[in-house]
Amino acid sequence: MFLYSIKECVEKSDCHEGVYLSEVAEYMKLSIPETSKMVKSLENKGYIIWKLDEKKERTYLVLTNKAIELSNCQKEKMIEAYEKIISNIQEEDLAVTRCTLRKIRQLMEEIK
Repeated sequence: MFLYSIKECVEKSDCHEGVYLSEVAEYMKLSIPETSKMVKSLENKGYIIWKLDEKKERTYLVLTNKAIELSNCQKEKMIEAYEKIISNIQEEDLAVTRCTLRKIRQLMEEIK
């Protein structure tokens, strides 16, 4: 899930091809050290590489193809889980839950 969140950050980032660590930390509502630790783990697994923004003299994260494929797979699994949940809720059962799940579905569709 963290990987998918980084992918979302990249799409919203001011950075030209990646995302700054501070942006990820802010988006995830985590401290820089917590975010750095999670990013290091992803880097060790080959999901992230660091690059230098020479104009700003800052480093930024770039997702590898391996990371992009995995995050797309995670998104598909989330949609699949949603479909299974929504199809098993009875009409008279948990009307509020159905409404909430529909809203979640709409938001997931917007992300596609």
